[in-house]
Formats: sequence, structure tokens, C-alpha cells
Amino acid sequence: MRAAMLFAPLPPPVGGITSITAMLHRELANNRDVLFIQPVAKTTSWKRIVRPVQSLGRLARGTLRVRANGRVVFFCSSRASFWDKCIWASIVMSLGRTAVMIMVAGDFPETFSASPRWARGAARWLFRRRRLIVAAQSVSWAARYRGIFPGAAVTQVGATVDPEFFLERDSAALPKPMLTVLFVGWITYDKGVSDLLDAVESAAASLRGRACIRLVGPLFGRDAYWRGEIDRRGITALVELAGAVTTRADVWREYHEADVFIFPSHFEGFPVALLEATAAGLACVATDVGGVADILDGGRTGVIVPPRSPAALAAALATVVSDAELRQSMGAAAGQYTRRVFSLEACIGSYARVLGVR
Repeated sequence: MRAAMLFAPLPPPVGGITSITAMLHRELANNRDVLFIQPVAKTTSWKRIVRPVQSLGRLARGTLRVRANGRVVFFCSSRASFWDKCIWASIVMSLGRTAVMIMVAGDFPETFSASPRWARGAARWLFRRRRLIVAAQSVSWAARYRGIFPGAAVTQVGATVDPEFFLERDSAALPKPMLTVLFVGWITYDKGVSDLLDAVESAAASLRGRACIRLVGPLFGRDAYWRGEIDRRGITALVELAGAVTTRADVWREYHEADVFIFPSHFEGFPVALLEATAAGLACVATDVGGVADILDGGRTGVIVPPRSPAALAAALATVVSDAELRQSMGAAAGQYTRRVFSLEACIGSYARVLGVR
């Protein structure tokens, strides 16, 4: 019998939670107290109908391999995912083990408040059970969940990035004729890409001849739409649509060849892309959503602007691009803070405590 189980997908790591689960598997695979089991993978075939039942079967069988009073840990998003995970938690608790739900959705407060009153009441009753623990990814998110679920046991888990992101960038102190302002993430409206394009249009006079904006991430078949949006604003020479990258080496290269990182998202949980940027020692401009303030130390290691405000984004971007001393000092402070607060050791230790194996 094991002390704990992590019930989560373990695909090749590219970003987000997959990076965390892959890291946990790598670091804790030799720990005989931890069992790793994956839910049934998503599919577009008819098998998607039976997938939830199959995953519940795997969960129940895996839980029975965890000793009594042991812990079963899984990640929880919002909307349908949240209600699925409530069922998972109920099964784990009914089998005499403790369920740990690690909350990762940046839009959870909004989607939960839009749920029917009876559903919210049932969830709050469930979350007061002794064998259910809520885990949040930052101090600010832990406070939010204590407010949403009064009486729930709320704890915090850490975050980190792959060690290579902490390596000093070769280009960090070198003067460059043209700066690269990097965005990494989904190329979608909710990630603030339209706001970013508006900001670039507004700050075009300050950016021309000084910087280009490189958008790295999946376009979901909307390449023509986004190229049209760039052309319509007259900023074709300032913005590059790079598309998605598929390997960690390519992601690392993007950060280490950039000079500024920009993150204009409308909502976030705990954005790994921003944490990778700070680990790489990049000067960062980001919107005040989710765990952004935790990553940027309340604005002491980066510029934080209101979400959905292209004007504020443009002003911050123009300032950072035009001030080399500011970029260097901000990037150095970000790197130091990330190494101290979001180290691999601290992150693994927090998950080991949640799993109950350390």
C-alpha cells in the first residue's frame, strides 16, 4: 500500500500543469510511497462517452492501493471539470482516503458564482468535509478560496520551472539594435492578444526602430484572422506571429533570446509562462490577474497594469523598451526573487507535504 497517489495526466511537458506533473513524476518517481496513475486520455471518438466512467474506475482502483487515511491528489479546473472533481473527491472520501484538489483555473471565482445556488451550496458543504483539502498555487489564491469555501481546509502548493530557465541569458547585458518583446501563450482574445495589438498600435512611434513583438503560441487555425488584425492596425512591421513551439528546448530559446516579456491576459490561475520569463531574468509587463502579483512580488520585480487596458499596457511597454537601465535592474530583481521563492526544492517540498510523504 502507498501513502499517496497523484491522479493526473503525464504527457510530454510543454507548459502549464503538464510541466508540473512531469516534474513531480521526475522528482518523486523513486519514492515508493507515491503512486502515479493517469485518467483515461481525452478522445474525439465515440469512446469519449464512456471516458468519465473509465476514469472513475481507474481512480477507485488506484485509491484502494493507497493505505487508509492516505491522500489522493488531483488538479481541478472550472466549469464541468470542477463538478467532475467533486465526484472524484466524493469517491476518494467514501473509500476512507483524503482528497486533495489543487485548484488551477483563473476563471474559477466567476464560473462558480454563475452556478445555481443549490449547486454552490452543495459544493460548500462538500468542501467542509474533514477528508477534503483545497490546495492553491499562491498566497492570494489561497485567500480567495478561503472566501469562496468558508470552513474548508485550504493549503498552498509551490510552483517552479525547469532548471534550464534559471540559466543566465547570454544576451542579458549586451546592447542590441532591436529588442524582442516576447509573448508566450495561446493566441486568443482571453489572453489579451487584441489588447496587446491595440497597445502596440498606440505605442508604435516609440517602438519603431527599437523593438519587435514576437507572439509565440498556438493559433488554433486562426492565422488569417490575427494577420488581418495586425494589418488593420498598420503594425505589420512591428509584430511577428511565430506560431506554436513544441519542445522545451525551443521554449527555452525563446525566453533566452528575448529582452522583455509581456503578458496581457484577462484572467489566469498561476501563469507558468510568466514564471519562466522571470526565472530567465526578463523584464516583465503583465496584467493584474490571478497569481501575477505573487510572481512579480506585488510589482517590485515587474510592471503590473490593469487588465483590459491597452492604454496602460502601451505606456508600460514604451517605458520598459526605452529604458535599458530599468530593463536590466528589473530583470535581475525578477531572477533573484524567482530563484529564492520558486525554487525546485521549495516546490517539490510543498507537493510532498500535500501528498503526505514528507
